[in-house]
Amino acid sequence: MLRADAVILGDDGVNLDRFIQVTATQTKEPFQDGRFAAFEVILSDPFSSTDKIRYTTKDNKAKAGQDHVETKGALTFAPSQTKAAVNAGLLPDYRAEGTEAFLLVLKQGSFPAGLNVTSGITAANARILDDDIRGTGRKDGIYGTGRPEGIHGPGGADWLEGGKGADVFVFYSGDSGTRPNKRDTVTDFNRKQGDKADLSEIDGDRDAPGVQDLMWIGRDAEFSGAGEVRFDTARSLLEINLDGDPAAEMRIDFDGLDVFGARDLIF
Repeated sequence: MLRADAVILGDDGVNLDRFIQVTATQTKEPFQDGRFAAFEVILSDPFSSTDKIRYTTKDNKAKAGQDHVETKGALTFAPSQTKAAVNAGLLPDYRAEGTEAFLLVLKQGSFPAGLNVTSGITAANARILDDDIRGTGRKDGIYGTGRPEGIHGPGGADWLEGGKGADVFVFYSGDSGTRPNKRDTVTDFNRKQGDKADLSEIDGDRDAPGVQDLMWIGRDAEFSGAGEVRFDTARSLLEINLDGDPAAEMRIDFDGLDVFGARDLIF
């Protein structure tokens, strides 16, 4: 028995059954730069000549510049080609935010003749799976899994232990108090493993408008103003001055650590 497949042609003889599809993807949140979300763009049938289709990324819950790199460009399809790839860069984010996503969108004005876009998929999500760890807001013991990850103890006097792997201990304004029963404690900070303390979300001057940067002033240095960060080696305390007086408004206990410097911080 002979079989004939019907092909729908337009007035100009162009195949109107050809469609395009962007495939969704998912990936774990990266710990360092250089990781990508890999999208695949698929044609149901190849074009008869070389054609280009433009694309761009678009924020969903994940934000460009914070979670992913804004990516734009054009895919080139040769006459025999039905697949092409777009690698959209991901950015390390050490905050426990749950699963986030952003889109790869094919730009409507760039579709070649003969492409039936109404039956295709011209946008798809990249889901970023968050593996960072966050406490409850009470006095918690928070333990890493032995992999590189972000660890955050919001509120309360938390006990933070990263374990193996290069961990980032994340602190916001008000997370750690000055008195011993109000301070967060990092039990196993290890510079050789690549551990960091992330203070980038802390406003350096709570009395000034806007958000002010923090500045490292050294080990056992004297405070002279807001936004200064120092390390008290005798007490293993990272201290942060958030106003104009010469006293700390935040202290973080590093549990016996006596070597700490600017290289251990993220501002």
